[in-house]
Amino acid sequence: MRRITILAVVSEKTSRIRLYYVEDSSELRSRIDRELAGIDGVLLMGHSERASEALREIRRYQPDVVVLDLQLSEGSGIDVLKGLRGEDRMPTVIVLTNHSDATTRSRTLKAGASYFFDKSTEFDQFLFTVNRLTQSSP
Repeated sequence: MRRITILAVVSEKTSRIRLYYVEDSSELRSRIDRELAGIDGVLLMGHSERASEALREIRRYQPDVVVLDLQLSEGSGIDVLKGLRGEDRMPTVIVLTNHSDATTRSRTLKAGASYFFDKSTEFDQFLFTVNRLTQSSP
């Protein structure tokens, strides 16, 4: 009698999303780095605190997701959104800001952001969204 051994390899699939973030606060950059390091499937491409530098690096690295503050040390997150509009491949943009009034939220979403979160009250929802994006990425 011939004996056949079948090996089954089971792996939990978590896609990797390439993420770049734009934030001028060194304290929040440290927190974002720490929190993103705890999410399987996030490949951090880099960060910037200025709009012009962010646009240059986003075009260079072609991330899947951009996390974007609105108030930057030079320029604004709206400048980045406007600069990305004409790109062949628009990343998913998550705005994470302290400027979360209804008018700013509406204007930002109309400018092309996919998600909008308040840093102070919705940081956990931001992390949940990034985690969810790693699960649904091809």
